Amino acid sequence: MNKVSKYDMIIKNGKILDGSGNPWFYADLGINEGKISKISRRGLSGVDTNEVINAEGLIVVPGFIDIHNHADFAVLENPRFENMLRQGVTTVTAGQCGSSSYNISEELREKRGYNWKTLSEWRKTINARGISANIAPFFGFGSIRISVLGEEGLGKGSRHIPTHDDLEKMKKMAVQAMEEGAFGMSTGLEYTVQRDAATREVIEITKIVAKYGGVYTTHPRSMGDTLNESAREFIEICEKAGVRGCFSHFKSMGTMNYGKVAECVRLLNEARNKGVDVIFDQYPWNYAAESALMRYLFSFAEEDPQKLLLKLRDPESWAEIKAECIKRTDSAWELSRERQIELEKLQTIAPPPRFMGFIKDIAYIVSSMNSPEFIDMNLQEISWKVGKDIWEVARDIILKDYGETAVAFGPMSEQDVLDGIKCRLTAVSTDSGTIDADPLKLVASHPRNFGTYPKVFETYVRELRAITLEDAVRKMTSLPAQFLGLQDRGLLKEGMYADITIFNPDTIKNKASYVTSAYPEGISYVLVNGKTVISNGEHTGLFPGKVLTRAD
Repeated sequence: MNKVSKYDMIIKNGKILDGSGNPWFYADLGINEGKISKISRRGLSGVDTNEVINAEGLIVVPGFIDIHNHADFAVLENPRFENMLRQGVTTVTAGQCGSSSYNISEELREKRGYNWKTLSEWRKTINARGISANIAPFFGFGSIRISVLGEEGLGKGSRHIPTHDDLEKMKKMAVQAMEEGAFGMSTGLEYTVQRDAATREVIEITKIVAKYGGVYTTHPRSMGDTLNESAREFIEICEKAGVRGCFSHFKSMGTMNYGKVAECVRLLNEARNKGVDVIFDQYPWNYAAESALMRYLFSFAEEDPQKLLLKLRDPESWAEIKAECIKRTDSAWELSRERQIELEKLQTIAPPPRFMGFIKDIAYIVSSMNSPEFIDMNLQEISWKVGKDIWEVARDIILKDYGETAVAFGPMSEQDVLDGIKCRLTAVSTDSGTIDADPLKLVASHPRNFGTYPKVFETYVRELRAITLEDAVRKMTSLPAQFLGLQDRGLLKEGMYADITIFNPDTIKNKASYVTSAYPEGISYVLVNGKTVISNGEHTGLFPGKVLTRAD
């Protein structure tokens, strides 16, 4: 690099962890026009600059890259990325689990009320609005499938299997998304519409992604009963399509599935040994998504929480709601039986929709003000304990808590979480979105939304010493950057964009739980494209982020 006499910013006296996994070293960083223009081990004392950050006693690392995020649905309402930036995240993905808010049909655009249809239109809207972090967008397989085949409700869908013409329409939409700069395609093969897609259909669309140098991410068919079968399907898709792939929010849900993570890790390592380019991403929590129990079970009867509470209290209204719940459960199981007969190829991979299973076995009470004795129990266990059916149990707890009971789905064993975190192939992710609301005012917000990255440092680096500080940073920076093809982010090198996080490795701490949402401690500064967006732990109000475009 040419000698520079003036810098927009200098970061001094910090220990540099460059993201590669190598040990730290002392150096000063000089930043100009949004990029790192100088890394000096001799220091940059006496050099003219507009701003100085003194990082003495702190670690200076590349900004964290959240490889699995759902930012596209909330970014217009939450452009400050408070929950992400305060964790040290400077770049997130969008359009995960097969669902994107762009690259959709005109009919679907009108139904959802969007002011855009294509990825280009969405990118233009977001960049014009201004955002505080970067977004790497994917297009959703489910979104193009819905656009062509129609939406599937609880009862039935319009068509399950695409015709030749349908498939050609889907391919055309995939081409458009990739030509507009999508980083790749995501699937959510456990969800409606996508769960009916045969493996060969997914491969056909993924081949287009591979042709453009994009990547594939998947919420698999199952993260429990058929986890390893789902992993084999994922490997098959990546191998036959010739695409690099990421097995999303890696976990094994349900006590009956404890221990499956180790075998799944073996399968993916074996695939890499055969030349298939695959990785995982994972968050360090033993429960999946969190929800208010009342909303999860009964929102079909009334969206307004206070009105719904009144209906649950009224015996006549409650009888109608309960009868509808039973009807919906029976309908879900019947539909799954019919679908598995029709789609024989999938029946060993795709378990039936787990509406009843989620309610009884997978949904665990994680927050209850007035029934704390039921925390970490599922509704089936509580039902056995008190001698009532699960619907009456749920109603009783909800009414006692005035609607604020929270459930989360799982559980995952601590050993399985540890096995995943320790794997060299695992990148850290949140499976979150962007949230600017005061965390203390939120009800039933999963701690992954606020404390994922600090928890990795606090628990797995500092307390358990399961992974090194250097490897933890690699899992958050250069590993996801390499997967995504971000050639100018994810490492601290001259010429790279100045996406930088500065924190204290001895004090960084997650403060969020399943009961209380809160911002973490220990992260002092965060830079996005050379601008300070977090200073002394507080948001500066700047919007230097942008929607990124896939590099050729």
